Amino acid sequence: MQQDPLSQLNDIIAPEPITWWPLAWGWYIVIAIVLAALGGTIYFLIKRHQTLKAKKETVNLLKALHDEPHPQKVVKQTNEILKRAALAYAPRDMIAHLSGDKWLNVINHWAPSEQHQISKEFAALAYQPKCSAASADKYLAQAISWAQNTLPLSQKKITNTQNTFVKQESHHV
Repeated sequence: MQQDPLSQLNDIIAPEPITWWPLAWGWYIVIAIVLAALGGTIYFLIKRHQTLKAKKETVNLLKALHDEPHPQKVVKQTNEILKRAALAYAPRDMIAHLSGDKWLNVINHWAPSEQHQISKEFAALAYQPKCSAASADKYLAQAISWAQNTLPLSQKKITNTQNTFVKQESHHV
């Protein structure tokens, strides 16, 4: 009699389970890409926070002037705050010496539209012996609108302004 062929078979040997370590080279590439993207995102967010810090501080300082009872102080402090904001983004040698109409032309040049510009009547308001509370309030409102909609300044805007106003000054000399 013949033996059962099934009894002659050996037991099935299962392969060892596949371990997760060491990783295949493709996973190292995926990990590198994810880490680079994460690092880039963190760098971008930190830079953005630093860039927006001056804008936030400017708007907060301007809004705090609503409580000031003296219109002349409001106007002078508004000018100072706007100048400090501009100095936070633009080179000092471009901003520090400006006053009056030249100062107003530069910051209005940066404004995204005419509705966010500051009126020409406010250029000399800080240099007048007295100003009305209504004028000071209008100037403050325009300054807040300018800061909220114009800041932060891009390097392109700053360079464009330098080219525009440096050329104008060299033609007038």
